[in-house]
Amino acid sequence: MDIKETIIASTKSDTVARDEFYYKYIFKKTEKIVCTIFYTIRVSDNSETRDITISDLEQVAQKTLHTVLESLRTPQQEALVAVRTVNQALIELESALRLAHAAQKVHADLLAVFTEEIDLVHRSLSLYVQKYHAVMNYRTDTDDAPLPTRKKRTLATPQRQHVADVREPVAQKDNRKDIILDIVRQYGSASIKDIADKIKDCSEKTIQRDLNDLIKDNILIRQGERRWSRYSLS
Repeated sequence: MDIKETIIASTKSDTVARDEFYYKYIFKKTEKIVCTIFYTIRVSDNSETRDITISDLEQVAQKTLHTVLESLRTPQQEALVAVRTVNQALIELESALRLAHAAQKVHADLLAVFTEEIDLVHRSLSLYVQKYHAVMNYRTDTDDAPLPTRKKRTLATPQRQHVADVREPVAQKDNRKDIILDIVRQYGSASIKDIADKIKDCSEKTIQRDLNDLIKDNILIRQGERRWSRYSLS
């Protein structure tokens, strides 16, 4: 899509588009949902006169895609504005799908798939908000804290480690655990490989440490040993 590439190319370094989680789990996921809806409409609607319900669904889908595309331009400090806008667009899209189903224009099986995928984007939006608050709170705390307080986090790390390397786990560790829990909920139970296939930016050893923490917190339970281990909610 030329418009999408133009918008993404024109964004600055401090925009929502630079957040890999938002881009991958919110923007790309919503784009795939909308494209699938367009494909479904054009395959199933063979009538010469387009039904008004289908026309409305197509318009809402186009609006949703435009909304999530435009959200990439939003400055990071205003990210919650983008979240609210995209969230509302997804609610309208689901309503349009349900109306199309009621008019017998969208099969029940397709409706179930679409609503489940939309729900996953809603969950990703919720995780993004948690991540956003964690990052903002940490930046505020570290900016206001005296220098000796900042050094406390470097006790277990090499002296030459960059400040950014110290900050990274604070924002990402909890967020990664939330993503792991979301994957386990989605599958019912999951192996480390299942989780690693979804989380590309860290090693299986890192995922294993997060899983061990979640087990210690009585959030997850493990069944099986070593490579055959599977994890589910306790």
